Amino acid sequence: MGKVLRLSTLLFLLAVLPEATFGLGVSASWGQVNIDNLRIGGTYNLKEMTRLPFQVTYRGESEAEVVIDVEVPPREQTKDGYEPIPDASWVQLTNNRFILGPGESGYTDVIITVPNDKTLCGKKYQVNLYTHTAPGAGQLVVGVAVTSRLLISISPSEETLQEMQERKKGKLVANLSFKVMPDKIVVEDIPIGRKVDLKKLKGMSLKILNPSDEKLSLVVKSVAQSESLVSGEKGYEFTPDPNFLKLSRRKVKVAPNTIAEEKLYLDFPDKPEFQDKRFLLVIKIEPEKQTIPVSFYVKVFVKTVGKE
Repeated sequence: MGKVLRLSTLLFLLAVLPEATFGLGVSASWGQVNIDNLRIGGTYNLKEMTRLPFQVTYRGESEAEVVIDVEVPPREQTKDGYEPIPDASWVQLTNNRFILGPGESGYTDVIITVPNDKTLCGKKYQVNLYTHTAPGAGQLVVGVAVTSRLLISISPSEETLQEMQERKKGKLVANLSFKVMPDKIVVEDIPIGRKVDLKKLKGMSLKILNPSDEKLSLVVKSVAQSESLVSGEKGYEFTPDPNFLKLSRRKVKVAPNTIAEEKLYLDFPDKPEFQDKRFLLVIKIEPEKQTIPVSFYVKVFVKTVGKE
């Protein structure tokens, strides 16, 4: 088992057992997570609490689709002292499907919302994250899977009026209705020494779908490894400067029920250390003005060549 991470604030006490769940061909970064003293009516992003997103890693021999399902466990399979969570919709994922190659990882935020119901005070619940390959994934005869347990404890104290008013000040709590496509981009033969338009050269761009009836405002940027919270991928190294990946807009506004396109540009310096290399860059997308921050990450895998 890995180290136990303990983190406490006025609102919660949380413990994570990292890299504790493994299966044949797939693993998850959390085996069991204890989240204590949550308030009714509150919404919590576990990544913001722990600085650790939920990570799944595929260890098969060929590309596969990996899926994360939020499941209500059978009562006989819950930990002593806990009940099955009343509704799996309490837990939302920013991304629950990934197309992963051998050794590649996918990442998602895990958002917990506790209904504003006084009868929940003092209750303890278990919910499972079931990570598995899709049927036929990676040409496996039998699918592979692992289960991570989230153990939730709700504060026995009712939320005060002041706390409720503070919570309602935010315009948005957590907007998870939009979709970013694709969740990873792979491009090869990218020349160094000039700005490359990926739309023109490779037909690649970022598309953001807003299926809701409200306008969506997003911040989109290329980030360093420390901000992305993404681990390295086999055969690729993080670019020394995230600004080698440029975007057409830093702020993207998406009208209701539409798709917005964000153009991407690569601009590697004309230096020997950037020629014939494999680099990983990360795009971070997050809604503006939310009281509960959520982030989406798009990995960009680049193989460079010499200057044309």
